[in-house]
Amino acid sequence: MFSYPAHLDHPVISELEDQIIEICNSCPALDSLVSSAQPLYDWACKILNKDMAHLRHEIETHETDEQFANQYLEEKDHLLKLPLILLSHINNL
Repeated sequence: MFSYPAHLDHPVISELEDQIIEICNSCPALDSLVSSAQPLYDWACKILNKDMAHLRHEIETHETDEQFANQYLEEKDHLLKLPLILLSHINNL
């Protein structure tokens, strides 16, 4: 289970990735995926000192003409990109 630390480093990103994989594997529908992922997004916003709209925009700009069959798969993709955003933050410090 992800511990929501007050700092951000590579081991935290690894722990986050494990939690995201668990969420993706255990949530069969959009509503359960969104509700399970919300605490991760809230924590990421706090760590990055950004609001949710800004964070979502950053995640969506990582897309390169990607097409998804439904909203569930798109939301899963967005969640999987969260560690990339956080790694970018670490590398730009």
